Amino acid sequence: NDVTTIVTSEDHYLVSVGGSNGMVECWDPRARSCIGFVQTPKDDNGNIRGISKVQYINGLKIAAGTEDGRIIIYDLRQTRPLVVKDHMYELPINEIHFNEGPGSF
Repeated sequence: NDVTTIVTSEDHYLVSVGGSNGMVECWDPRARSCIGFVQTPKDDNGNIRGISKVQYINGLKIAAGTEDGRIIIYDLRQTRPLVVKDHMYELPINEIHFNEGPGSF
C-alpha cells in the first residue's frame, strides 16, 4: 500500500490518509491509533480504485478523489458512500474544492 494523499481536519485534528489500496484511514494523533476507515467501491471489473486526493468537507464529511476520476463523499460515521460522482475523464482527481451555499454538503 502506497500512501498517495494526507489531510488533517481543522475541526477535530484527525489525520486521514488515502492510498493505492483504495482505503481512507482516519488516525487520531492524540490516541496514536487508527479510529476508522472507509473502502472505495470497486470498479465494474472488480478492481480497487486507488485514492489520489482526500479533502475534509466539514468535521464529519470527507471526500475522496480516485485515480480513475471519481469523487466519493463519505460521512465518517458510515462505511457506505453518500455520493459517488464520475467525472468521465478517467484521469486522477488532483484537487477537490467545495462551493458553500444552499444544497451543499
